[in-house]
Amino acid sequence: MTEIESKKHEPIVYDVHDLITGQPGKTFPVRKLCIMFFGKYTKSLDTRMRNIVTEIVNDRMMQKIIISTKEGYLSPTVEQADIVQNAIDEIKKTAKALFYRRASIKYRIDHDQQFKLRIGRKDSPSYEAFEREVLEELQTEIEAELAAKKEKRKITPVVYEQTKSGQMSFGV
Repeated sequence: MTEIESKKHEPIVYDVHDLITGQPGKTFPVRKLCIMFFGKYTKSLDTRMRNIVTEIVNDRMMQKIIISTKEGYLSPTVEQADIVQNAIDEIKKTAKALFYRRASIKYRIDHDQQFKLRIGRKDSPSYEAFEREVLEELQTEIEAELAAKKEKRKITPVVYEQTKSGQMSFGV
C-alpha cells in the first residue's frame, strides 16, 4: 500500500493544530493563540498566526477540521455541524464574488478602452472632451510641481551680527 506523504511544516504548525483539535468545540481567538505560542501579541504576530492556521486548513493530510468563525478558530464537534455548513456557504459566497470581480475586470479591460479609439462620428466629441479634460489635469499638475520646485529654490538671506572679537549671532 502506498503511503501518502504530507507537506513538512514547522513544529509550531503541528503544535497549533494539536491545541485546537485537542479541544473540540472550544474557540481560540488569534490574540490568545499569539500569547500562548509567542508570549505576546503584535500585528505581525497576528499575521503569522493566521498564516500558520491557513497552512493547517489547506493541508489535506491534517485529519481534523478547523474552521474560522468571528470568535476565532475551532475544531467543531458533531453537534456543531451547522457551523461547518455556514463556513462552507461563506467560502462559496466569497469564491463567487471573486469570480464575478475577475469577470468584471476582464470585461472592463476588453470594453472600457473605447475612449482611446475614435469609433465613429457620435463618439468623437466624447473622446475629445475626455482627451481635453485629461490634458488640462496634466497641465495643472505640471504647473503645481514647477511652482513647488521654485519655492524650494528660493534663497532666504541670513541676517547675522559679528562682534569685535569675531563671535557671530544669527537672527531669524
